[in-house]
Amino acid sequence: MKVFSDAKTTLKIQNHGKYEIAYRYRITPTCDINFGPLIFGGRKTKPFIIENTGVFETRFSISCMIAQSPERGKKPPLDLTNRHNAVGGKVKPEYMQKDMCIAQTRLTVGVFSVYPCTAVVLPGSQQVVTVECSGDELGSFDQGLIIDICDRDPSDHPDGIPYKLLAEVYKTVSTFIHNGFFED
Repeated sequence: MKVFSDAKTTLKIQNHGKYEIAYRYRITPTCDINFGPLIFGGRKTKPFIIENTGVFETRFSISCMIAQSPERGKKPPLDLTNRHNAVGGKVKPEYMQKDMCIAQTRLTVGVFSVYPCTAVVLPGSQQVVTVECSGDELGSFDQGLIIDICDRDPSDHPDGIPYKLLAEVYKTVSTFIHNGFFED
């Protein structure tokens, strides 16, 4: 090998020591956010926290859960290793390409708005994610989200961490008060 020439070598690194390199996180509350009953036209805000309890910075992204078709039941796993474009380079599925090109700071789905929906969380710190529910539509709402924390253990929710938002928006009803007046 010449001293001034470029050298390319692939190194395979394995951790055989007692220390585990892991990206650890905690989400609080651990499951659904339920806004409960909400009067039509009203608005409620609730937070949840994504905390980095590991030793490396980590990134997260929040996206809308896509409902599965009832006839299939379960979607087939994606095989990203064999997909190539015309030039021979590997490509990601179309939905992943779109998500990576558009860095959103707010995700709005139905009556729910979530922000920020992407962030970098430093070790030992946390990111507060705000969820707003606006009572602009009547009905019961059950929206699934997927929280993707980069570099987490692949056995820990391989398709993303499911998280639900629940609310019920209703109209007020006039009630008769004892002295004969109606009240909204």
